[in-house]
Amino acid sequence: MTAFDDIVALVARGFWDEAIDRVGKLPDNFDKVSALIYIATELYAKTGEMAHVFGLLEDAKYYAGKIKEPESRAIVYAHLGFAYSTFGRMEESERLFSEAFEYLDRLPQSPEKAEIIAYVAHYLGMAGFFEDAIELFENAFDLVVNSRIEYVQKLDLLIKIGDILVETGDALSSQEALPFYERAFDIFDKLRVVDKGADVRKKIDLCKTLLYSGTPALRKAMKEGRYTYTVRVVEDSNMPDKDKAIALLEVALWLKKMELPTYIDVATSAVGYIDLEELTGEEIEHVAELLTSVGKLREALQLAVKVEDDTKRSELLKGIAVELAGEGDFAGAEHIISQIPDPLVKEEALREYREIVMSR
Repeated sequence: MTAFDDIVALVARGFWDEAIDRVGKLPDNFDKVSALIYIATELYAKTGEMAHVFGLLEDAKYYAGKIKEPESRAIVYAHLGFAYSTFGRMEESERLFSEAFEYLDRLPQSPEKAEIIAYVAHYLGMAGFFEDAIELFENAFDLVVNSRIEYVQKLDLLIKIGDILVETGDALSSQEALPFYERAFDIFDKLRVVDKGADVRKKIDLCKTLLYSGTPALRKAMKEGRYTYTVRVVEDSNMPDKDKAIALLEVALWLKKMELPTYIDVATSAVGYIDLEELTGEEIEHVAELLTSVGKLREALQLAVKVEDDTKRSELLKGIAVELAGEGDFAGAEHIISQIPDPLVKEEALREYREIVMSR
């Protein structure tokens, strides 16, 4: 067990003072900064002691200032920038990221610089600067691609950038994580790194399914197959009922994609949390789509008719009609198709309906 591992173990047991004392014994200032940020983050999560947290971050900045190598300084100042953003100190966060960029600018244009850029981009993304982070990752990618180095070295660096992109996505909610995962998949796919590509593809599918409810922790549990645990966490949470309904419907849809019949029970549980009066705008459309996807067609229809936009309402009604036809309820499907306001969507619905009828 390393000295850093000792600190993690002490933090897990709540021995804060002992963990902080161990930081001074770490031989490397880079590790001291990382350890203090870790302790500060865990301390706040478990105790909410904000004043103590900022004292630890100030100590971390002190050790960061003692680091001589510009590449290490770029990373630790970016790490500190992320840490301060976590606690809402955005002005200090931006100042620290500016320092990180200054040290990046001091580095010569070399393939090795690309990895440093990627780490700065990683912290930038986790701090909420998503577009800037993606742009910085692209700079790292271009630097490697345009470098005159051996293919194996180039391959290793590009895979490393892909891994850091994935690590960034893992720390973000679904909608924010998608661009990072998709760029990583593009890299792995082009390099034909099949195992990594397959893993990221599953993460992308999870993000798209758990689009509204997919926190990092929830997606991790789902990916590991801890479905019962995930449902229990959602139901026992203090989130509003409409958010519980969306989360459970998204979980149910993933279970259906995995061909697990338990999706029916989860979808039924979700319906119990739906209050039609609480849902507005995009929520109505999203919930209607989810209900249709998991076979709760009557409830989906109740929402679909409330959508004001003719095109969107038409698409929702078409989806419900096609599902009804697939279940053999041709009369119900025909009735709903007759209510579709958009003539083009109505024609598409009729065509799909006829194909289902003819296949019987």
